[in-house]
Amino acid sequence: MFELEKKKYITRGIKEKVSMFQQLICWNLIKQKRESNIKLDYLQIFEFSQDSKCSKVIHRQEQPLFIDEYSFRGGAIKNLKIWVIDDSEQIMMMLPEEY
Repeated sequence: MFELEKKKYITRGIKEKVSMFQQLICWNLIKQKRESNIKLDYLQIFEFSQDSKCSKVIHRQEQPLFIDEYSFRGGAIKNLKIWVIDDSEQIMMMLPEEY
């Protein structure tokens, strides 16, 4: 799953509603997991939130279960959820409502 040579696509919703900064965070977290030899499920879930002190992203999957939380300062982000799906032929980044 999530081999780096696969073609990657984004949906219209991602293009219109999600900053390039947030997209890159998702792609980079997947890449870090791959490079660490962590087994990735076909569905990667990213939940972004922001408060007055910092921004936060939760990266999770179901099989095998992991939930990682990252906090950072700087960079305005939108509060939203992003799915990245590997269908074995390609990788698609989308909003859950586009599924």
